[in-house]
Amino acid sequence: YDKSPTKKYPVLYLQHGMGENETSWANQGKMNFIMDNLIAEGKAKPMIVVMDNGNIESLSLKPGESRQDAMKRFGGQFPDILVKEIIPHIEKNFRTLTDRENRAMAGLSWGGLLTFNTTLNNLDKFAYIGGFSGAGSIDLQNLDTVYGGVFKDRKAFNDKVHAFFLGIGSEERPERTKGLSDGLNAAGIKTIYYESPGTAHEFLTWRRCLKEFVPLLFVKK
Repeated sequence: YDKSPTKKYPVLYLQHGMGENETSWANQGKMNFIMDNLIAEGKAKPMIVVMDNGNIESLSLKPGESRQDAMKRFGGQFPDILVKEIIPHIEKNFRTLTDRENRAMAGLSWGGLLTFNTTLNNLDKFAYIGGFSGAGSIDLQNLDTVYGGVFKDRKAFNDKVHAFFLGIGSEERPERTKGLSDGLNAAGIKTIYYESPGTAHEFLTWRRCLKEFVPLLFVKK
């Protein structure tokens, strides 16, 4: 970045999980080592990675509120904050490529749900989507109507989203994510499924997911 003062870079927005914050991917996820190694090996494009606080550090119930209702609003403001505040801030202060083809988002666990809720509702802004043990689910029985009908035109979705990555550990009941991937593929929505062998709902799974996801980014079809 410093050696090429006029070069602009694509951006990956990378989200943490429940009970964590913006430091998690750097400290536990070893994101910088994974990225540096992939770039040095020529397996990934140089990019800017943005890790912000997803407002999901602690879940507190309001008086009379059920846990189910609290979970619905948990981090619920973040998609708007990312699109309306964080992305404009990053693009104003860093040398970024600002079109959707050069913008990706991924998240682990509850950050995966926030990734779905952000990208699938703002497909004009993101071309790459990654869920790592993602908490989000997509109703396959109502695929034409979920997320505002984003999947209704299968070809249009596949043309816009260059990588729709779904990863999970083999020891954390992977059938949910595998079923989602298989169901989407059967319906004509292209996904990439990755199963981390021998790992559970833990950072080893998510480090491996990141290692598999990043080489897919910003590669022209």
